[in-house]
Amino acid sequence: MNHKVLTAIGTALAIGSIASAQTADDLVKQGRDFLAATNMFAANLSFSNAVVKSPNHPVANVLHAASQLLAWPDQPIGSNFLTALQFPAAGRNIYKWTSQVPSDSRGLPLVSETLNARDITDILRTNLAPGFIAAEACLAKVTDINFQLVLSARETRTVEVTLDFGDLQILRAMLKAAECLSYNFYSWNLDARLAAIRTLYTNEQLSLERLLMDYPHLLQYSSTNDLVSAKSAFQAGVARYLEGSQRIRARGAKVVNYLFNFDPSDASGEEKFRQTLIDLNSSLAGAVPLAVADSYRVCLAPFFSGRNPVRAWLPAVRGNNFVLGSLPDPTFGGLVEGLDPDQIEDTLAQYLGTIPSIQPLVRLPDQKLRVSLNVQRGNGYMVQSTTNLLQWTDLTAFIAPSNHISFEISEGLNLPRLFYRLSERK
Repeated sequence: MNHKVLTAIGTALAIGSIASAQTADDLVKQGRDFLAATNMFAANLSFSNAVVKSPNHPVANVLHAASQLLAWPDQPIGSNFLTALQFPAAGRNIYKWTSQVPSDSRGLPLVSETLNARDITDILRTNLAPGFIAAEACLAKVTDINFQLVLSARETRTVEVTLDFGDLQILRAMLKAAECLSYNFYSWNLDARLAAIRTLYTNEQLSLERLLMDYPHLLQYSSTNDLVSAKSAFQAGVARYLEGSQRIRARGAKVVNYLFNFDPSDASGEEKFRQTLIDLNSSLAGAVPLAVADSYRVCLAPFFSGRNPVRAWLPAVRGNNFVLGSLPDPTFGGLVEGLDPDQIEDTLAQYLGTIPSIQPLVRLPDQKLRVSLNVQRGNGYMVQSTTNLLQWTDLTAFIAPSNHISFEISEGLNLPRLFYRLSERK
């Protein structure tokens, strides 16, 4: 048993032995003294005991909410998980974190042979999400709209900070967002051994196509049981943000150093963000236009339906390239209407290579053929034809002015023996 664990056990026994003789205010003061001494584990125990003494004590609940999350690396489940990720025990200090995953000579992180990406989402769902929920429940016990808590520079280890009711609503919104994301990540199939992926990378065999081929269920749903809870967390988070935003904006320009301060220069951007949240919340009941971009209509309901897996949105992939024109649904399962498929492909092309494609040929009444190509604007291409797959004839070469090119050729009579290929030319 390491020294850190022994110290934590000793601290817990010492605090527990004297807690019964103290009031909630005494325990809060004790916890704040531990904060000033950078002993987050002991501070959390003190605040926890204070909440037991006085379940609705506002300051005890706020500090317990914060400290129970910040003490996570020192708790068994957090410590064990960090160990599984191969973070060294030395340096796991939230005030000065120096623990880093070891890497090989090329800077590639070393991972456990048994660690699965699914293990990360399991921890997120079964341990962190309940922590987010418990912390938010503590903050919800503060009902006084005039609440204020001043934390000294010794307690924050930075500067003096004031928390008021508006700050707490924003914190609650953030915790609800974390809860929502935890449920969603857990719902996706991320069953992939990290060591196997690392081996592919080391052997220069890793590609998006190989990853999807080796893990055919990746990014499908593994469970939809939590999606209703995810939706509720999203709705609650929006409500908390709107209330917190209203109160923080009502303060005006910064006078006191609050946790969240209103900056007039950011007012326009915050207003757009706030309106977008309102629109997304409304879209749970049906498609609505976005106020900040009314050419788009959003409908968030499919995101929580359990019938719209991420994998269904992916285009055809070859290596680390995607096939132009293969995007299955530019609405992403009905989530958004009005997106230009070409713009989506242009965005993907910033991260992946592109593979041009030829659409099915169309015979025209005059026996000519219409050839339609999916290409990437600005790139150069060559179109060739053959009747024997040995000798190829150049038909045309061009710099693509758009993502879709069509032209007509007269070899329609030879259609049964005619083949075409489209290749990119630098």
